[in-house]
This record gives sequence, structure tokens and C-alpha cells, in this order.
Amino acid sequence: FNRTSAKADIYGKYRSGAEATLFLGLIRYLLYEKPDRIDRTFVSTRTNAPYTTSGAGPLADWETNSNSIFGKLRALVAPYTPAEVERVSGLPASKFIEVAEKSRHRKRCCGKRNRLYCPGGKGYSP
Repeated sequence: FNRTSAKADIYGKYRSGAEATLFLGLIRYLLYEKPDRIDRTFVSTRTNAPYTTSGAGPLADWETNSNSIFGKLRALVAPYTPAEVERVSGLPASKFIEVAEKSRHRKRCCGKRNRLYCPGGKGYSP
């Protein structure tokens, strides 16, 4: 542990450079495993998810339409299962799921919401 990890609620060691895989895995976990947690009103009114890549829309069936931006995102993150995240990052699938579950809570500390810290970009190695 270092000073930062010693204060973490969850410590998960992973390979440096695997941050994109971790975040794509988190998005996949939300879209495929816990779709009930998606704020559909926010997504449909405040993002480009209900539109096509050509700008047409909003589509009434944006959540299931493979041509919507949302559909494209679902297809992009589909391969990033917990097992794939473990294979690429070295973070055990069980730890990844624990992080994914914990990150949904809006616990506040010192007026701030949960933060995910990925030191790989700073040259740290696991």
C-alpha cells in the first residue's frame, strides 16, 4: 500500500495501462448487468444517445436500436466482461465486480462523491 491506497475503501491492483479496459468494463457492467440503474430520462434528454451517428433522431427505440449512439456504445463495450477485464488488467473479476457495485453508491465524504483513482497514467506499476 501507499498513502493513497491506504485510505481507499477498496484496493484493487491492476496492470499499468489498463485503465481504458477498466472503464469500458464498468460501462458494460452498467449497460448489461444493471440496466435498471440507468437514468433514462437524463440519457434521453441530456445526451446524444437517442440519435444516430448521422444526427437523425431522437429515435423512439434508441435503447434497442443498434443504429443509435446508445446501441453503438452497447456494441463497443460488449466484449469487456468481468473475465475480459481480469485477463487484460490483472484485476480479479470478483474485485472488479466489487468496485462496480461500490461505485454506484453516492456516498459523500467531505462534500464529494466517490472517485475512482487510476494511477497507471502517472507511471506507477502494479
